[in-house]
Amino acid sequence: MSQSLDLLENAADSLNEALRRVRDATHENPRPYKFAVLHFTHAIELLFKHHVAQAHPLLIYRNPFSKNLSKESTIGLWDAVQFFKNEQRELTEETIEDLKWIKDLRNNIEHYKFEMDPRAARLAIGRLIRALNEFHEENDFTDLETLIEADCRGTYEKLADEYEQRLFEAQRSAELAKGNDERQTCFSCGSPKTMVRSGNKLKCHFCNDEIPLHECVRCTERYPEVLMRVWNDDKGPAHTDWMCDFCYDHIFDHD
Repeated sequence: MSQSLDLLENAADSLNEALRRVRDATHENPRPYKFAVLHFTHAIELLFKHHVAQAHPLLIYRNPFSKNLSKESTIGLWDAVQFFKNEQRELTEETIEDLKWIKDLRNNIEHYKFEMDPRAARLAIGRLIRALNEFHEENDFTDLETLIEADCRGTYEKLADEYEQRLFEAQRSAELAKGNDERQTCFSCGSPKTMVRSGNKLKCHFCNDEIPLHECVRCTERYPEVLMRVWNDDKGPAHTDWMCDFCYDHIFDHD
């Protein structure tokens, strides 16, 4: 059975496939990010062509005066960007840099050997989604959210919201660093599953705050400093005895 997609439908199809690949990728299997970059870059090019075609359908052709349009090549990403610029609909310099970066990566994937940092790719896709949302809103273009299919919505929302993406990245970083320890909610910023043990302290991978760990002089367990009391600092600034809150509250209990 044949399938027919117009420019916007084709762009939406590639955008959703990119989100699925981001969703499926893991630290152990980063390969889906390669396909996420391919699909996402394709989606942007088609989206931009669609917006140009809204001004006039013939403008997506390099030679709109051709007698045989079916054989004419269509414009590329940078032609569309220049078109927007000529219409005073400029993308930010940061967005242009991200577009260059992901376009170069896509070209290397398609035509040459490549190296890719999955985290850098994921962050770039998130920044571009947020930039595209802003660009579309400013210019009354199609709302990207309306193009997102149900199974991709969670991934899209993580990437579209800067805080959610930063939290996601911090949780991934903490997961990689946790070793045998459990991830904790940060005592400073309250971010869930972002704080793990790092040597003799706890480190939050979201706010980067570090909290020392001390041994309780009574039960000898180690606890974060925020859950302990100073028991004896008479030995001078070089040494302080600490006691956990539970032991401190029960130190005078009778057995």
